[in-house]
Amino acid sequence: MSKMPDTPTLFQDNTKRVAEALRAAGLDAAIIASPVNVLYTSGANIKTQVTIPERLAVHVLETSGRATLIVCDIEEPLARRETWIEDVRNYVEFRRSPIEIVVDVLEERGLTRGRLGFESRFMVEDYMKEMRSSLAKAELVAMDDVLDRVRAIKSDDELALMEYAQRETETLLYEAFADFKVGDSEEQLGWRIKEGMRARGVGQSLLTVVSGKLTAVPHAKSTKNPIGRGDMIKVDVGARFRNYTSDFARCVFVGELPAHKARTYDKYLDIYDGIIAGTGPGMTAADVYNLMADLHAKHDIPLAAPHVGHSIGIGLHDEPLLHPRNDRQILPRMVLALEPRAILEDGERVHLEDMALITTSGCRVFADVSKLREVRVIG
Repeated sequence: MSKMPDTPTLFQDNTKRVAEALRAAGLDAAIIASPVNVLYTSGANIKTQVTIPERLAVHVLETSGRATLIVCDIEEPLARRETWIEDVRNYVEFRRSPIEIVVDVLEERGLTRGRLGFESRFMVEDYMKEMRSSLAKAELVAMDDVLDRVRAIKSDDELALMEYAQRETETLLYEAFADFKVGDSEEQLGWRIKEGMRARGVGQSLLTVVSGKLTAVPHAKSTKNPIGRGDMIKVDVGARFRNYTSDFARCVFVGELPAHKARTYDKYLDIYDGIIAGTGPGMTAADVYNLMADLHAKHDIPLAAPHVGHSIGIGLHDEPLLHPRNDRQILPRMVLALEPRAILEDGERVHLEDMALITTSGCRVFADVSKLREVRVIG
């Protein structure tokens, strides 16, 4: 195992980029409250933001870069331990609303009449009513797209960390494949993959291990049944490295690759090669989708997916999402998870996925795609 890149100022740098974007959008401050954006800017991974969504954590960020993190008092020790932000304040649940503390901070800074960004896709109506009432003289402006666009373009530190994460995920998956024996179950393979994560000190962000006809059931649960000889195994795996997630999918066959499956799978690898070769800057998200659809049609294998990938980072499915109605531009320094899917032989669904850095002239996949042809059969 190689050493994880050292990124001591990653979250401060993220915050500086957000503050610059807020300034460019004509805002005075931002009320950042979604789990992904609080984590992206503060570096504090407050899990109850997801498990107890009513327990808001809020980053009040001025365009000058001045930052205050507001958390439930239960989460304050964790927040202080993990964040770079010095001004951490708390609220006691059921006594004061987190929005009251937000208003206190804005009043201190003379911003209650300013243009304030908020996350319209996240903030629930109860909290919105409270903000509109308490900040009646402010102009509340949806800023979701501003944050999406900042997160989509990766810094050098982000790129180093994400490439490391994807390569380590690739390594731990192929280690698990190497240990697989004919007669093992999906669950057993899944445990080996998790052991690889634990050995690296990282946590799981996603894991699907299925085989045979179950490959056609998205996000199906692994079974204890021995996997049949000649069956396809599909693994979709992601792990969190310093809060950034990898996302990697591979298909292999157990014991042998029957001739009829080999012919179709080889065609699919040709499609995948074309996707990687054809993706680059200047396209829209819809263009990438249409590229994949056209390549599938050319090889007479219908594309079986309403979207074929997404940006990725701290969030798993970030913008731009690669679907046929998305006109967002693909730009250099974006990292896209490219993931076409299709039904092949015997009702099995192939799912390949790679994280690719958009360069000035095309894209560069972080993992070693030559293994797709080198490691097709395991056990």
